[in-house]
Amino acid sequence: MNNRKPILVLTDNEQIRRMILAAAHPRMEVSFASTMSGIVLPLTKGQISLAVVDLASRAISGDDLMAIARVAEGRDVPLIIITRQPRQAVTALASVINARDVMSTKESESRNGARLRMWLGLDAELETLPLGFSIVSGAQALAH
Repeated sequence: MNNRKPILVLTDNEQIRRMILAAAHPRMEVSFASTMSGIVLPLTKGQISLAVVDLASRAISGDDLMAIARVAEGRDVPLIIITRQPRQAVTALASVINARDVMSTKESESRNGARLRMWLGLDAELETLPLGFSIVSGAQALAH
């Protein structure tokens, strides 16, 4: 039985690809898309558990981002946006598109990994977290 959680990341940036792979949990199945159709088609087919979109990707426009957000919301798939800015710089945008969370390349891999695990329901597996890092509960941990 395959109990891995499929994540699809839309990015054309190698640094973000490496960051996501480094932050991934063994029960995550990470794939990457570099085009709008590469993320929308799997979303509409219900093939992914979490969508992550790089705001700086040259593959999408603002309208594309809104379309991705609508499809994700319609399929009840959490959408996370990733930015090279501090998280606080894009929280208003995240709110507008109903993104569940924001990841930043300015934060540590362990913190970004905790965000991914939380949205996939893997945050209870505390033995996989780095020493000294804990999650109180999903929403409370992200408030910090």
